[in-house]
Amino acid sequence: PYGDWNSMFASFCLHYADVPTEAIPRSPGVYNMMQLCADKEILSRPDAYVGMNGNILFLDTDGNGNADKILIVTALEESAPEEGAENRILAVGGDWDNAVTPDRGIYSHSCGQRSILAIAAAIQHQ
Repeated sequence: PYGDWNSMFASFCLHYADVPTEAIPRSPGVYNMMQLCADKEILSRPDAYVGMNGNILFLDTDGNGNADKILIVTALEESAPEEGAENRILAVGGDWDNAVTPDRGIYSHSCGQRSILAIAAAIQHQ
């Protein structure tokens, strides 16, 4: 009844994890939050940097090319090259079927229609 609360859940988690707004800007809208991160030049393409715990994943779940969901990385499981499997990202997010999702496994850069558009690093990497 109140609308999409996905980015508000991410903002809530970032606030209580003491991530300053200077590091990751907040917005009630997913697309706008991604644009604020782009303006601060803290976004990475998923093929350049997969991420680490605490990083923010901006996803396109409806295939229209715009970010509409946010997940927070909780773990990265890297596969050995000889296994031939893709890396697996575990992440948590809000407003997935009107609930907080438990750790959701995402393989590499896409999972069905849920494509990772960009990653915002809570801690800047070198």
